Amino acid sequence: MARHKAILIAALLLALPALGAEGEEYLPFLFAAFAVTWVAFFAYAFFITRKQADLKQEIETLRAMQGEDDDA
Repeated sequence: MARHKAILIAALLLALPALGAEGEEYLPFLFAAFAVTWVAFFAYAFFITRKQADLKQEIETLRAMQGEDDDA
C-alpha cells in the first residue's frame, strides 16, 4: 500500500510542471513524499525487528528441544 502511495506521489510530482506549478508550490508534495518515505522506512524496520525477535525465539525453542533430546 505504501508503494502505491509513493507511485501516486511521484506521478503527481511529474504532472505538476504541466500544470504550471513553480517554486514553493511544490513544497507540500515534497513534504508528503518525504513523510511517506519515512513512514514506510519505520514500518519496514518495525516489521523486520519483530520478525527477527520471532525467529530468535524460535531458535531458542529449537535449541531447548534439541537439548532435551540429547539428555534422553
